[in-house]
Amino acid sequence: MLLDEKNKESADYSCVLASEEKKKMNKGVERKKKPAGPKKAGLFHSLRLSSKMSILLGLCSAIALIGSGSILIDISKRSMEKSIDSNMVDKTHMAINDIQNILYQNQVVAETIKEGISSAYETEEEVGAAPTKIWNVVDGKGDPVSAKAMGPATFQSRIRNVAIPANLYNAESSMLDALYAAVNSDDSIFGVGIYFDKDAFIPGVDDYSLYLTKENAKTRTIQTYSAGYQEEEDFKHLKETKKLSVSGIYQDAYTKDWVFSIMVPIVIKEEFKGYVLVDMKMDVFELLQQKDERFPSLAIDLADNEGNIAYSMDADTIAKPLKEIMPEEAYNALETKKEEGKSFTTVTSSADKGNVKRYIAPVEVGDSDWWVTVSLSEAEYNATLMTLVKTALLSNILGVLILVCLTHFLIRTSLAPLKKISSAGVEVAKGNFDVDIQYNKKDEIGELAESMREIMQRIRAIISDLQNKLSELSKGNYRVDMEDQEYYAGAYAPLLQSLRDIRGDLSDTMKEIKNSAEQVKAGSEQVSNAAQSLSEGATEQASSIEELSATMVDISHKIDSTLKITEEVATLSNDAEKAVNVSTDKMDEMAKAMQDITVKSQEISKIIKTIDDIAFQTNILSLNAAIEAARAGEAGKGFAVVADEVGNLAQKSAKAAQNTSSLIAEAIDAVEKGAKLSGETVQSLEVVSTQSKKINSMIGNISQASDEQAKGVKQVSVGIDQISSVVQNNSATAEESAAASEELSGQAHTLNELMSKFQLKEEE
Repeated sequence: MLLDEKNKESADYSCVLASEEKKKMNKGVERKKKPAGPKKAGLFHSLRLSSKMSILLGLCSAIALIGSGSILIDISKRSMEKSIDSNMVDKTHMAINDIQNILYQNQVVAETIKEGISSAYETEEEVGAAPTKIWNVVDGKGDPVSAKAMGPATFQSRIRNVAIPANLYNAESSMLDALYAAVNSDDSIFGVGIYFDKDAFIPGVDDYSLYLTKENAKTRTIQTYSAGYQEEEDFKHLKETKKLSVSGIYQDAYTKDWVFSIMVPIVIKEEFKGYVLVDMKMDVFELLQQKDERFPSLAIDLADNEGNIAYSMDADTIAKPLKEIMPEEAYNALETKKEEGKSFTTVTSSADKGNVKRYIAPVEVGDSDWWVTVSLSEAEYNATLMTLVKTALLSNILGVLILVCLTHFLIRTSLAPLKKISSAGVEVAKGNFDVDIQYNKKDEIGELAESMREIMQRIRAIISDLQNKLSELSKGNYRVDMEDQEYYAGAYAPLLQSLRDIRGDLSDTMKEIKNSAEQVKAGSEQVSNAAQSLSEGATEQASSIEELSATMVDISHKIDSTLKITEEVATLSNDAEKAVNVSTDKMDEMAKAMQDITVKSQEISKIIKTIDDIAFQTNILSLNAAIEAARAGEAGKGFAVVADEVGNLAQKSAKAAQNTSSLIAEAIDAVEKGAKLSGETVQSLEVVSTQSKKINSMIGNISQASDEQAKGVKQVSVGIDQISSVVQNNSATAEESAAASEELSGQAHTLNELMSKFQLKEEE
């Protein structure tokens, strides 16, 4: 009863103590509550002030410089693009001028030949008549020079086998000389020819024509053609338009050289007489080649009116159709632009150069347009622009960097004192209040430095006062003076109040601990006595349980032995059942074998009967043979001996067959008896097998029951072991509780001695 009362008082006191502790904890939590700290600063906000100002000023400067630089770059880029485009257009015009000069020079050659022919039509003469005087000859003074007139004469054409008047003869001679001179005047001339219309030169001659190549000029070999040329489209076109015409490029049928033709019509008094032909080699356009160190990919191409390449700086493309060397899409785009008949600029793709910028212009060639193309890689075109852009961009970047560095230097110099004050603040935050701030100017930074010095002085005084008061509290003196408020004004006042609360709480707590120690001492003695009694009872229980556990172990061993014996008997019974089954099967096989013996014996009896019949017949035959041998007398004696031997053999065979037949009959009787016995044996074995199965089933049940008993006994043993363990634990716990109670009593005595050293607030 006394123990119960003490426990009840202790529980009530513990509840009161827990309630008081909870109140103190709540008060402590309220005192420790602090405003939420600032959120984690971003990277920019964590930078120093000088760095922030440098970055902001640098960004503003960079934006200004980049803006102005972008405008300057754009203006420069446009100017450079215009300059490059103008340069390319100039190169295009230069190529056009070169082409026009080439055409003009060769047109002059044709016009010269044409003018020589025109004199033939100034007079009309008859064949065989005297030549008409068409030239007046004067001396250096301008006086006429008399010359004897030529009499009537007949001239033979050197081209056609006909007679011609003197004027045509002279014209023919002039044409031959003009052709020869023209071919030899320019290496680029492939050949020169004159083609007349029907009856246009010699009346009655339909196909008068002359053509001289440079090779034939060496041997003065002139070519003439049939009237088929008058059906060609070029001839019809000239006859219809009566204007200069230039053909597209074509390959000469004989020499396989690529040429183009300049055709000048011969028109006398508005009547088409024929035309002068000048065939030019393709190398005449070599002077179109231009180079520019800035643009290694610069190329000039010339395409005729049929879209074939007349000239290109890429020799492999000459004489090829333009549509074969360009992508289909790019070619179609060019043809669409060309239909407008004006110069244009475009960008097309190329297999080997990528995108190509092309400056394309028409050049009037006769009555058709040829097209000059000045092209360069767009990459090279843009490279010039990018060089300008990179230069300007680099200048902007360098300007920004210089400005940022200069700004950063000035700001860091101006804010250096703030850095020292910031470093002092860091040291103060670490607890070092022995920092000397050397800045005595009267500006904003000086006011900040003075404030920092006053703060550190106030904190040092508070720390010193708190150290003295807490030192007294740590010695157990809860009567220390807490009324001095000199250093605890404003926001520092809660520090002193909190210290007062701590002192009061600790004093109250020590008082309660002292009371609790006295109660613990009294209760620990009762617990020690009760634990001793519990230990003795647990020891007696442990002894009884050990005896019971030994008995259960012995029972378990006997059940295990019975289970093993039962399993061995079950195994033997199963083996016996298997042996009976095997014997039954063997007896069945033996019965079948006896049946087979009976069948075979019956067949043997039939064979023996056949042998007996044969012996009987043989015996009869031997008797007949003996009779016949007797009749034969002396001649049949030998045969009679054989007949006697055959008869003897026949009798022996018959006797042996009878004996064998008797033995087989006896064997059949024995087999029938054996079959009957084997059947009875099979029935007996089946009965044994049935009984063995029942025995096996009963042994299995016994084995299962024994197994379940063994498991039950093992479970009981485990339970007893657990009970034994619990009892032993209880005994050990009781002993430990007794020892702990004694120790607790000693500690409570020691605690009382310690509590006597504290000077509690209530004892003042």
